Amino acid sequence: MGTECKPCKYVWFKNEDKSRNPYAAFRRSFKLSDASKVKHAKINIFADTVYALYINGKFTGFGPVRFDPRFPQYDTYDIKEHLTDGDNVIAILVNFHGHKVFKSVPEQAALIAWGEVDTGNDKDGVIDLRTGADSSDSTCNGAWKCKEHTGHSRFTAKLSFALNAQIHYEQGHISEDWMKPGFDDSDWDTPVVITDQNTFGSQTPREIPFMELTAVQPSAVTITPLLKTEDIHSFYIPLPIKYATAFEEPETFSRFLCWSTYIYSPQKQQVTAGVLYESLWLNGNACSTKEDPFKPLRYNTVLSLEEGWNYLFVHVNVFQDIYEGYLALPGNKGLVISAEKDIKGELLFRFMSLQPIELDEKLRDILLPMPEDIDMSPYGGWNYTTKHDIASGPCREASWDTYTSPLQTLTPDTVSGFTADKSTYPDGFMLVFDMDHMRLVFPRLRFSGGLKGAIVDFIYADRYSADGQHLV
Repeated sequence: MGTECKPCKYVWFKNEDKSRNPYAAFRRSFKLSDASKVKHAKINIFADTVYALYINGKFTGFGPVRFDPRFPQYDTYDIKEHLTDGDNVIAILVNFHGHKVFKSVPEQAALIAWGEVDTGNDKDGVIDLRTGADSSDSTCNGAWKCKEHTGHSRFTAKLSFALNAQIHYEQGHISEDWMKPGFDDSDWDTPVVITDQNTFGSQTPREIPFMELTAVQPSAVTITPLLKTEDIHSFYIPLPIKYATAFEEPETFSRFLCWSTYIYSPQKQQVTAGVLYESLWLNGNACSTKEDPFKPLRYNTVLSLEEGWNYLFVHVNVFQDIYEGYLALPGNKGLVISAEKDIKGELLFRFMSLQPIELDEKLRDILLPMPEDIDMSPYGGWNYTTKHDIASGPCREASWDTYTSPLQTLTPDTVSGFTADKSTYPDGFMLVFDMDHMRLVFPRLRFSGGLKGAIVDFIYADRYSADGQHLV
């Protein structure tokens, strides 16, 4: 790591964090009397698992490269050109995946950084950028600030065994000005030095070049209205299933899971519902499912509803550490779901907790579907969800959407001036950015508006489907 960085340490917002998908925000503020006199300014960064770097609010880079914890590689940035007179800030957003992915072997949530800004004048001196410096070092102690970034949900599912969890960001949990100079971080904490400083091997410089981050314009942008035809009901359950890092670990929990709810129908009718890969029973009768030919990750089932309350029972063998239950029902049939048979009730679904692996054989012997009044006390009783426990699966939900024909086609010159209004697109819309051919790009979206509660799903695909609208 070199002599200059020996005193720096790995830090986080707590001393040991191997949890699932946490995010942390870091800030390092300093002042410059005259930025034009700065002789040099460099910072070196490594994080487990990924980070994004901002200098004075401007996105500057991301990393690190794919790594083995025994052989980590740090990134070096020359930040001189980004510095200004007065307040300056280095801001870093870090995400620890915390589960098995094909990017790295998860070890420990951590950030380490070092470097310096030689201001070129005696007043400001040399500004030390080390994380975790000793308390006796007046140039570093308390200079970095840290906070858990709760705007990013930790409880999103993986779409693939190779990928990290989907990213779900909700504004309002933390001020977006945290990346900018002058932000009041007085209530932020000093980063905590993690307990095991020997988690990672010796740092070496990054071996492959950074992406260029030059602008690449789309060849065309089409705007297609969203057609709201369904109400999607959902919930999520964090599960105590662990992913081995190198070898398969023995199962400690059964993957047997059941959940249920009631569907109120104002009349006797048949409706088509969308589900995932579960087995379903309605009023004690098995429901057949068929893969949707146009909407990925979805199966359709026909529900023969009686007038009044109908008992829906679902069984599934879970396979990852977040389970998402989805139920799409037509929105114009007067249907209501409730786990307590109450049209205005708050409880939407009920589910059983995962059981120890020792009970797996006993669970498999239970005759399905379970009756409505089954005694679940031997298994810890039922758990209930509300509207606050909805799943965060933007990729899945976007793939279930229905669209009409495109209304507009924009060029790269006109897309920045596009404004969407509620009267033209009452249910929403889809923007498809055609990059003309397959490209390796880093997509970034900047938008503004005054519509509170708006949802933006940002997804990508290698190619279009046959109709040119829906993403594969």
